[in-house]
Amino acid sequence: MNTKKFIIAAKPVLKIIISAALLWFVFSQIDFADVVSVIGSANIFWILSALLFFIISKIIAAYRLNTFFKCAGLNISATYNLKLYLLGMFYNLFLPGGIGGDAYKVFLLNKTHVVKTKDLVWSTLLDRVTGMLALIVLIFALIPFLPVDKYIKITSVVLIPISIFIAYIVIKIFFKKYEKVFTLTNLQSMGVQLSQLLTAYFILLSFNYYENTILFIVIFLISSLVAIFPFTLGGAGAREFTFVLVGNWLVFDMPEKQTAIALGLTFYLITLTVSFFGIIYHFNLKKIKSG
Repeated sequence: MNTKKFIIAAKPVLKIIISAALLWFVFSQIDFADVVSVIGSANIFWILSALLFFIISKIIAAYRLNTFFKCAGLNISATYNLKLYLLGMFYNLFLPGGIGGDAYKVFLLNKTHVVKTKDLVWSTLLDRVTGMLALIVLIFALIPFLPVDKYIKITSVVLIPISIFIAYIVIKIFFKKYEKVFTLTNLQSMGVQLSQLLTAYFILLSFNYYENTILFIVIFLISSLVAIFPFTLGGAGAREFTFVLVGNWLVFDMPEKQTAIALGLTFYLITLTVSFFGIIYHFNLKKIKSG
């Protein structure tokens, strides 16, 4: 086996090992049965509301990616793009082997359309980056509502326009062709993250949890930032590990820790549920090309 094939084969194994290690650490701190009990007591109405807003977030995210594609000179229908996006979600979570969801989208579009591979790669990367920027802005925007030092509050507010300005300058200098959609894609990113923020909030409501919700949402956003980096299996373990670390730092009591881990696991289960429907297009690529 050559080096390239070895790396491709080793990546999913490494992700599984890291996810397992993170989850082992999490449940060495908290009783798994207690977390399951919290999830089992969830109000189905709020869970379905969380599921709805997660789906909305993914629809907006698909439109954002298509905005970047159009800027790169690729014109595909919204329907085609949504199907491709769902297939990519399925690959990211259920087939984390030789090809991930983003890589497959680039491969398929490059094979079926006249567009440079480089432009597709940059579009996909910038799609991720704008998502990260929206997360950072939301975190800074919510910090003033936490019981922290006033200088931290002031600093977080000041960092919002600075972060946006730095991102704009980077796009303007290095990715000139995408400058015209900077405002639109960042508004779309904000829509994505606000929808997922509501997803997390509704999950908390389903657990009948009403205390420290803003703090929990901030930690959830931080965990989303961590989960973006592909070193775990679809983010499994990354969110929960973040909640435990921050919870230990803030000296959460045990019920709060259980609620935090239940939030992370429930969000992951919702992600798995929605992503699984991408299997429709995995077994029938003709369906993805229709419409």
